[in-house]
Amino acid sequence: MIPVSTGGAETTPFVLDTGSGVSVLSQSLVDRLGGEPAGRLTGFRLTGERMDLQLFTIPELRVGPIVRHNVVVAGWDGLDKFHLSGMIALDFFRDQAFTLDFSAKRLFFESQASLAERRRRGSVVKTRFDDMRGTSLDLFAPFRIEGKIAECEVDTGSQGYVFASRYMDVLGLTSKSSGVKESTHTTILGNTESRYNALVDSLTLGDTQIGSPAHPSILFEDIVYDCNIGIDFWLNKIVTFDRPDKQLVVSDH
Repeated sequence: MIPVSTGGAETTPFVLDTGSGVSVLSQSLVDRLGGEPAGRLTGFRLTGERMDLQLFTIPELRVGPIVRHNVVVAGWDGLDKFHLSGMIALDFFRDQAFTLDFSAKRLFFESQASLAERRRRGSVVKTRFDDMRGTSLDLFAPFRIEGKIAECEVDTGSQGYVFASRYMDVLGLTSKSSGVKESTHTTILGNTESRYNALVDSLTLGDTQIGSPAHPSILFEDIVYDCNIGIDFWLNKIVTFDRPDKQLVVSDH
């Protein structure tokens, strides 16, 4: 959660969600801000569930020193049900590198000088982006699960690790394998989904030695990407999201 201002000095806690694509505000907050309709956006959740979102232009969004005026956001009454004001997506930081220090629980905004120092002290990994009409932006980075390469969405709005079901075959796992557990759950859209859980030997970032805690628990599910990496991977790490240079920079200190 980070403090966000929608105008004036008062701030409200928002989720910092790099997997959201577009920044989303509760519909009640959009209405209070006098949001002007700005079209629609159809997106898909990780499991392929379709979401049709109404877009609005609001006067201002501010995170720390970064201010955006006449910002296009999505309004969603689902956030009202969860008592959340909003989610700030990566799209807000298109032109600004920022760093999350998960140990100190701090958010930093980078300059060219500070970025150079981050790169000197950390591991640099090239990233790719899925950019939908300049409105929705998702980040992907290379990971290795037991040495097998995968292109994963980096998602600070989720917690654990989800891999496409096909990676069970890649790893030689089946629903009958020892330690594999089947479960079902209900999504935020009310749909029931089946998935499998298993411990794996290793999960690392690209060709670096940066990895998850030993023997991470992986969910295998029918998803639209190779995988989705939540914040559990970054615990006790310092992660710089450098969208302009298409890089992640990661260090342990």
